[in-house]
Amino acid sequence: MFKHIKNSSIKIFKLLGRGLSLLLLLPRILFSLIFLLVIISFIYVSIAGYQKDEPKDSALYISLDGYLVERSENINDLNDILFNQRQINQLQKSEIEDVISKAKNDSRIKGLVINFSNFLGGYPADLLSLNEAILDFKESDKVFIAYSDFYSQSSYLIASLANKIITHTQGGLFLEGYSSKRIYMKELMKNLGIEVIQLSYGNYKSALENFTLSEMSEEDKIQRTELNNFIWEEISDAIEANRGFKEGYVKNVIMNMDTILVNNAGNWAEFALKKGFVDELMNRKELENYLNGQFPGDQEGWNFIDYRNYDIKETEIKDASVIAKIIVSGPIVDGFESNGVASGETISALIRDAVKQDVKAIVLRVSSPGGSAFASELIREQLKEAKNEGIPIVVSMGGVAASGGYWISVSSDHIFAEETTITGSIGVAAILFNAEEAIKKIGLKEDGVSFSPVSGSFENPIFLSKPNEQMISLYESTIHGLYDNFIHLVSEERNLSKEEVESIGQGRVWVGKDAKRLGLIDEIGSLKDAEETAANLANLENYIVKEFEQKRSPFLEYLSFFENFIKINNNSEFKFKKLNINYYFNNFFNNLSILDDPRSIYYLCYECLTIN
Repeated sequence: MFKHIKNSSIKIFKLLGRGLSLLLLLPRILFSLIFLLVIISFIYVSIAGYQKDEPKDSALYISLDGYLVERSENINDLNDILFNQRQINQLQKSEIEDVISKAKNDSRIKGLVINFSNFLGGYPADLLSLNEAILDFKESDKVFIAYSDFYSQSSYLIASLANKIITHTQGGLFLEGYSSKRIYMKELMKNLGIEVIQLSYGNYKSALENFTLSEMSEEDKIQRTELNNFIWEEISDAIEANRGFKEGYVKNVIMNMDTILVNNAGNWAEFALKKGFVDELMNRKELENYLNGQFPGDQEGWNFIDYRNYDIKETEIKDASVIAKIIVSGPIVDGFESNGVASGETISALIRDAVKQDVKAIVLRVSSPGGSAFASELIREQLKEAKNEGIPIVVSMGGVAASGGYWISVSSDHIFAEETTITGSIGVAAILFNAEEAIKKIGLKEDGVSFSPVSGSFENPIFLSKPNEQMISLYESTIHGLYDNFIHLVSEERNLSKEEVESIGQGRVWVGKDAKRLGLIDEIGSLKDAEETAANLANLENYIVKEFEQKRSPFLEYLSFFENFIKINNNSEFKFKKLNINYYFNNFFNNLSILDDPRSIYYLCYECLTIN
């Protein structure tokens, strides 16, 4: 009997073992199947044609689903596709503008249709730049139709250019101006038993003041008020010009929004229609019928080309000289390429590679709030080396190029910015946390031996024992020296006196229009203006602009291709993403976690991390 039980037990354990082995193999089997599907999809669309033969009178269709950014994050692995590891979808501004520009003179394209239902905005300068691309498209006398379930002010700025603006019968729009708020943690830190030692340099350098104050400093209030007021004035003026409203019309509507809504029985769609912000209200079926009337298609629906599936061959320029375009997008960090950031080592390597390939000029496109002081200097010194080789360096600032973003730009031959570019922020951000009391509260205490009073100073900005005066003095002198270096560098490179730089420094941010007046930049202009200037400085007539970027494995390229294939063929276009407070907390601490300067010292503009 016992033998029978023993044999039965062995059989059971064998079966369980086989089942467990099979379970452990499932991820590998799933990976293999998906990889095979990727390859089959790639082969199929390569043979069948990834781009179909589009009939004439098509619409170029753009669904702005996510944030507008200078450079979208790459696909790193299958997790990004299968489990949506990236929290928010990103829209690469240059890709969208390039497609719109090509469609302008494409005889197949009858008009442009943009769906703003899932649009989450972008830096004001980027929104206005996209506006310019659409304005240029409209010069071809092609129609532009805008639709959104509900318009935010970011989406409406672009939509206001449309020949026809449509919203859902239960939709509408909300214009509010800009708000700039933060969560202040002084009392929280005190309650946790954490002493915060503020070491930032510059009266307006507010990047980390929310750890040390209970409310916004007056200096930060001043710069945010001036910054937001100017940007909102530019945007409201653009909306009024686009819709033919009188000056001040938008402000009047915002200030009386509650009364206007009461008079329209709380119906946002009716309010938008009566006040002239939209031209027509349509439900989904009515919208489909309208678009089918404008761009008649087959039984499957109206005739359009998804912008991600649109391509047109450009005329090749033979024997052309090369201008390198290198993009610095996101917080500047140490080390090599990582998603969503500008890595000091990677950008420096791209600049060296461009020089080795005998490029005739370099255009540095900067869209960064700064970050690691060390990584910023690595990039700047590499640009300086290229400049010393006789290669002209022209900087084109995007939505933001402040603090470390300005540091890497300052040694160039010419600096362009948009009027609403956020720049400046000449200052240094640093902070120390003394968590000695905090760990005592939970029964912990740090102890040990050190070779000197300053041993372990730069290992971690969070100290589990109270930092001594020598250690704090070490930080203070380092930060003071870095700030002086920043002032000296700007003074030397921009031909300004130290007193002038000191007065416009102090960590204060400026819009591009003011930056030009103050001498921080040379000219208001676009990326295209920067490319033309680089060609002039290099005395080039016959040239192409080639983007230098980190090489990726073919497998990752297939993954990106596969993701786009899925998106283009996904019919669930109308879904609205809302960002709750958890997103903003996660986003803030994520920004802190990726910054890894070896001395925990940063050229960082916190105001610039917030995308409206």
